[in-house]
Amino acid sequence: MHIMPHCAIGPVAFTSCLHVDAIAPNFLIQEQVDSCLGEGLLKHPWRVKDGHILLPSEPGLGIDLDEREVQRKCRYTEELGGEYAYESDGSVADW
Repeated sequence: MHIMPHCAIGPVAFTSCLHVDAIAPNFLIQEQVDSCLGEGLLKHPWRVKDGHILLPSEPGLGIDLDEREVQRKCRYTEELGGEYAYESDGSVADW
C-alpha cells in the first residue's frame, strides 16, 4: 500500500519527512504547503523542479536555518493551535 504523508508544520519538519520519504519503498507523494519550502526561514529554500525536490548532500538534514529570520518570525506569545510558549526559557511545547 502506498503512503502519502502530510506535513504542514514548517520547513524543518518537512525536510525530515523528505528524508523518510526517500527510504520508504512504498512512498508515493509528499503533501506540503508553500510555507514548508522554507522561503525566508532557510538560507537555501527547497526548490520544486518538475514536481520533484532533490535531497541535499550536506550533512545532517542538509538545511541551514536563517537564525535571525527564525527569531524575528517565530515568536510565540500565546497558545496557538496546541502550542504553548514558556516565557521563562523561550521553549515551545507542542500539544
